[in-house]
Amino acid sequence: MTQVTIELEPAIAHLLEHLARKNSRSLEAEIKAILEMTARTKESDKAIKTAAAWERINKARAKYSDRVFSDSVELLREDRNR
Repeated sequence: MTQVTIELEPAIAHLLEHLARKNSRSLEAEIKAILEMTARTKESDKAIKTAAAWERINKARAKYSDRVFSDSVELLREDRNR
């Protein structure tokens, strides 16, 4: 397990102590709970966004799956040779 030491402004420390008492936890346990919840939320947000992106990609693939597209390299060469 990793240990971290941080300095807090007195007002923030007071708010965290109040939250800890309200949640029947020590200050350390409260800070740990907040950090864990934030990290999990960020990770789940990322997973949701990734899943949505893949869903859009798969819809586009399905929409254009029956089409054959020309090679853009040939079009670029033609354009450059003008």
